[in-house]
Amino acid sequence: MDPLKEFKELQINNYFSQNVDFDNIDVNKIKRELHAVLGEEPAIQLNYGVEKMIPEGGSEEVRIEKLETVSIFYTYDMYIGGQNRTIPVEKKYIVG
Repeated sequence: MDPLKEFKELQINNYFSQNVDFDNIDVNKIKRELHAVLGEEPAIQLNYGVEKMIPEGGSEEVRIEKLETVSIFYTYDMYIGGQNRTIPVEKKYIVG
């Protein structure tokens, strides 16, 4: 594995294990803080799952959205075929 990719992945893993409150997630704060350690602002995608429940009595269904995963998109440069190439990476974290 590429050392730069390993470094960035380790920094993201450390950040998510110590700094993220998934109940009150702040995407802009995550972007700023990861930018400081990665040298680039990653893209962040929040992936929600939806549960639908119908209460007793058959009234309107209740829709509950719950954060299931967070995807972080970043890049690293790799020397391939005599050229430097930017490689995109997606790192997905399961919530809860």
